Amino acid sequence: MSLVAFDLRAVFGCAVDLARAAADCRPEACAASDEDAHENGRRRNKALDAIERASGRLQRALGAQGPLDAEDILRAWRVQGQDANTVPNWLAYYESFKYANHPEEIIRAFNKLAAAAIQLRGYASVKDTPAQLREDGLKLLRWGLAQLWAGMAADERKAVRHRLAEARVAIGWPPNPSRPPAAYAGPADIPAGLRPRNVDRTVGIASRTQDFADEFWRRAREAEAEAVRAEAESLQGELAAGEPESDPEAVRPAAAPVDRHDPPPPTEAPVIELLGDRKCRIWDATPPGYKNLVVSVREEIMLQAFLRRPAMDLPDLATQVGYTRSTCASIIRGLVRNYHGWLAPAIRRPGARGRGGYEIRVRRVG
Repeated sequence: MSLVAFDLRAVFGCAVDLARAAADCRPEACAASDEDAHENGRRRNKALDAIERASGRLQRALGAQGPLDAEDILRAWRVQGQDANTVPNWLAYYESFKYANHPEEIIRAFNKLAAAAIQLRGYASVKDTPAQLREDGLKLLRWGLAQLWAGMAADERKAVRHRLAEARVAIGWPPNPSRPPAAYAGPADIPAGLRPRNVDRTVGIASRTQDFADEFWRRAREAEAEAVRAEAESLQGELAAGEPESDPEAVRPAAAPVDRHDPPPPTEAPVIELLGDRKCRIWDATPPGYKNLVVSVREEIMLQAFLRRPAMDLPDLATQVGYTRSTCASIIRGLVRNYHGWLAPAIRRPGARGRGGYEIRVRRVG
């Protein structure tokens, strides 16, 4: 494998763009109120989308490959089909840029800027993420840009000198953009407390808080326990009704037992029926019966949004549920692909070139 050279001017410019996007997304400026909650929600979603785009561009400038946002994933599906590999890869970052054809000071700057992109992507892609991720990302950008500048050649500095004023407004560096920045005086390497943790590659490459990871696994365990309990109740009901224990149909999928005592199959198009408390069901003909499921909290929020509006495009959907566009696309993708694909017939996603928006046929029962 040969050494890889990165375009330092492109990296510097993308880092300044990310600093501007993160600085413009001030939590206090988007605080919701009873009077303007909807407008503030739209403004915040727009600002978070800008951070996601800028983070992806910086990651790409530093060697990240594969889909880095929801639009990339949709494009991969259109070109390669639903089985396309949509997990991004960032080998240069995973190897700490040790094969980069640049001086050590530049490599250390790369690591700081890459960590900043991951932290800020995490801040932008999940609702109610702690503001500390934003502060950590801005701090890493400040150090990374200053260290990158210190290692750049004279012609490279000249090409990006006009971006110094923007960097000063966004992150306070350099103190005086009309003069050459002073020598780098920050930490050589990333302090331990600022290193990205719980890096998630579901949509893009983003850092998650420990609370987020703990909550994810807690819900997964709850869903698994609920599925086991529902299966046991279903089997007990069958035995109480006098069905033989050896009945081959007594073996049910652990994730979603089939209720054999439901009414005949509907003649309408497949519809997801919400039963409350994250439970839902959908009719399936193999074998005939309703598939009973327990979805995650985020998936339930998504399904409830389509109770109010059966069809939406991605920007409207993001405004309705309070998640970013990438997160919305990821949740719907999970509804289609998970649960043995049982929910897929009731879900329509955008067609070629993203046309058509999203439609989920859903209704509340009981």
